[in-house]
Amino acid sequence: MARPLSFNPEEKLRAAMFIFWNEGYAKTSINELSGQLGINKFSIYKQFGSKNDFYLKSLRHYHDTIFIPLLKPLEERQGLRSILRYFENFSAQVSKPNGASGCLINNTLLADNNAPEESLICAKKMVGELRVLLKDNFEIAAQRDQIQENPKDCLNFTLMNIQALLNTRRTLGPLLMQNNINFLVRRIKQW
Repeated sequence: MARPLSFNPEEKLRAAMFIFWNEGYAKTSINELSGQLGINKFSIYKQFGSKNDFYLKSLRHYHDTIFIPLLKPLEERQGLRSILRYFENFSAQVSKPNGASGCLINNTLLADNNAPEESLICAKKMVGELRVLLKDNFEIAAQRDQIQENPKDCLNFTLMNIQALLNTRRTLGPLLMQNNINFLVRRIKQW
């Protein structure tokens, strides 16, 4: 008969997500995970699989618990209103202490050859979710005369700025990032 787990897998997955988010895939070893999570390597392999598997599960946990709630306003598809509310959520999320590490999805894509291929594919799909929702809202905003600019140009410019904002948060801190978000939001309102 198998012994019951001596830990909560959901709590350990969340903790691992933060370790990967802060340290990155390449810099995080199974030994480090074992030490920081307080569980032995055998338990990690048994419960979560290989380091690649654990990373992918952590990335999906990030998606479900942090990324999807961030997208909620965009899912309402109210055009400009949804976009502005998304940036309120974005600002609040990246202003938190873990925001200093950027976005786990973006970090995964930036890691390129240092992250498992399956994680890169998964991260690209997650960015695709944001792209579709922003695209829909910019098109709705144009149809409702909330913006005068080309929705495709607005989408591409906004996605580029989201990446720049994440990088600003990581390298220059929350105050400059917040100033840049405010500036971007003022510009979006003028489109």
